[in-house]
Formats: sequence, C-alpha cells, structure tokens
Amino acid sequence: MKIALDARFLTHPQVGGFKTYTENLVGALSALDCENEYILYTDRPSTADLIPHNANFTCRVVNSSFPWVKMPLREQVKLRQVIHEDQPDLVHFLCNTAPVFFQGRYIVTLHDTIQIESTNALWKIFSTANSRHWMITAYSKWAIMNSFRAASKLITVSHFEKEKIVDLLDLPSDKVSVTHLAANALFRPAAAAAKTAWLKRLAAEINLPSSFILGIGYEPRKNIPLLINSFARVASSYPELHLVLVVAHEPTRQQLVSQTETLGISGRVLFLKKQPPETLLHLYNLATLFVYPSERESFGLPPLEAIACGTPTIALNRSSLPEILQDAAVMINEKNIELLAGAICTLLNDPAERQKRIERGLARSAELTWQNCARKTIDVYRSLDPQKVPAKLSDWRNNVPNQPQNLSRSRRSAERKKSAAD
Repeated sequence: MKIALDARFLTHPQVGGFKTYTENLVGALSALDCENEYILYTDRPSTADLIPHNANFTCRVVNSSFPWVKMPLREQVKLRQVIHEDQPDLVHFLCNTAPVFFQGRYIVTLHDTIQIESTNALWKIFSTANSRHWMITAYSKWAIMNSFRAASKLITVSHFEKEKIVDLLDLPSDKVSVTHLAANALFRPAAAAAKTAWLKRLAAEINLPSSFILGIGYEPRKNIPLLINSFARVASSYPELHLVLVVAHEPTRQQLVSQTETLGISGRVLFLKKQPPETLLHLYNLATLFVYPSERESFGLPPLEAIACGTPTIALNRSSLPEILQDAAVMINEKNIELLAGAICTLLNDPAERQKRIERGLARSAELTWQNCARKTIDVYRSLDPQKVPAKLSDWRNNVPNQPQNLSRSRRSAERKKSAAD
C-alpha cells in the first residue's frame, strides 16, 4: 500500500504529546515496515535527522505562511491538494484533526476527547493570552466533529479513551482501535556516576536540591495545587526534602508561586519552565519521588517516563492511569490532601515498598514499547486493504454484522454496555 502520514509534528518545534507520538511512531514504522510505501507530510523542512532514510519513505513539506489560520489552511486546503496529487491508498492523520469532507480512505488518531468536551467560552477570544488557545480549540473541535464519521478507522491511545470516544461520538466499538504509547527510549535508569555529575551541574545551573519530589503540569486537571498543599503537610517532617515543579505556563506558575508563599514553603519549592527531554531525564533520575495527581489523562506519558527511569511514582486512580501504570505506581483514590500526603510519607519511610515500586515500574515500562505501537498500527493499515474494505462509511456500516441502524444513541450505548458485560 501507499500510505500517507500527516506528520506535521515531526518537524514542528513544539514539544509535547503529539510530537512524541509522531517522532516515535514514524521511527518505529521505518524500523519495522519495508513492505508499504510511506509519504510523510511535514509542515517545514527538517533541521534534524528526523526523516527516515529508508527507500520506502519520502517526505513532502506542506506549509502555510498565513498567521493565525496557518494550521487550518494547511490542513483543509493545501494538504488536501497534495494528497490528491499523490493518490495514496490510505492517509493517516496522526494528531486528532483531518480535512473535513475528505473523500479518500483515511484513519485519524484521536488522542483524547478533551477538545470535543470543552465548552471553549467565547469571552476568552478577547484575551490576548487566551485567544490563540481559543482558536486552536474551536478549530480542532470543528474539524474532529466534521471528519470522524467518514474515517475508515479511528485509533486512540488507551481503552479508557476508546470507551469515551465510542460513547461520546456514538460509534460502533470495532471502528476504534487502541495502540498504547510508550516512553521514549531516552528515559532509562542512569548509573550512579551519571547522577552525581548531573546533580552537580544542575545544582550550579538552577540550584537543584539533592532531595526532592518532582511534579509536572499546569492545567487545572493536573492538580498541582493539591501536590503543593500535600507537600506543605509533610515538609516539616522532612527538612531536607524540596518540591520541584515543571510548569510551562507563566501565569499559572505565578499563581502557584503565590500559593507557596501563602503556605510559607516558598523556600522549599523550585519552579522550572518547560524543559527539554534530556533535562527531564536528569530530573526523573534524580528525584526521590515523582507525583502526578492528574484526574484526566488519555494515556499519561510523564508517569510512564518516570517509572521507566526507576523513579517511585504516585498517581491518581483516575482515567487511563490505572490502565497504563497498573501496579507500578502507588494509586490514590481521591483528590485529597491527606491521602496524597500519606502516600508520600509511605514511600519516603518504607524502603522495601519504594524498591517494589521501582521494580514493578521498570517491568511495566518494558511492556509498553513503540515497536508494539507500530505493529498494532500496521495491523490497522492491513485491515483496510483497498481490495477488501469499502471506501465509504455507508458501505462500511452495511458490512458491520448486526449493526442497529435506527436505534437512538441512548439505546445503542446501553446495548454496547450490556454486550460488554455479557
């Protein structure tokens, strides 16, 4: 098959989940698949060695220079034109959105339903700080809602998220496939000598303490204020322990700084801006504990990266986190200051429990690999052989056995749940 991948985040400077997914999936596909032909559509020329050199991989830059509407114009107009020129058998849009009313056979990786569920209040467009986020969210929601039904398949990153997608978008379960992500191979336990060198350098550069709890995030769902409050509860019992928080959003960081001042622990908390993967590797390895009390994750890469580095981890027992972490992390059942503080004390005071979590974490992270993610993705490609699968959704629906076409959404949802229970 000739397979086109909308790989705009491969060369995009923005770090985060979409870029992690794109880089690692493309790399694993190039290592595993020599049968299919791949065309990569990036949004700018590559400045690093990111494009596979395999004979079955080619790359085309598809860009738009118009500010504000750069991404929508690229996706809805220019990308559509280039795809029409290349005539691939299948197109895989890797990051939630796709051209609406697209006529070809295509797959969308829908990482989560957060943008669909967002109310996206209109007043935010009038705030300079929020206007770009408002426009991206509004466009993404529009593009998702107007392209998902015509897709041949949706891919998502956890069974938790699959259930959300099936229910929210009222889809048959077998239209959505799950391909678990993985930690980047960069995230691994470091030798003692390397840790000593990293700590010495980071202590000089950013005043990194030798004993600290690490937290990452700034969105409300990440519950960083909860972590700060819980640290304040235990701080007096562990005078050498500090809290290090990686907070990428400046206004949120200032609010959190104010919280630490109110609690009287500002001298024990170090705030960092967004960090590159190499620095995160050092922080994970040097941290005494990693705490991630997020209540809404489609997958949850940071705690997986932490356990891959051998760092004892605490997480909230919500959304996809129990599915991904299993028994590798200590899971707390409520957003409760005392519960989180108690879990922190347990790991600090019990070396055997800490070692058990380290070992389980390394075992669990070894089970989730980008090679497995790529294999499952290739399986989805093969299931859409043009000789076997109808191109149009109406034809596809007619080939789903016993698919109730005229049931209400509530009845169909109830039947799915009953079928799953049976």
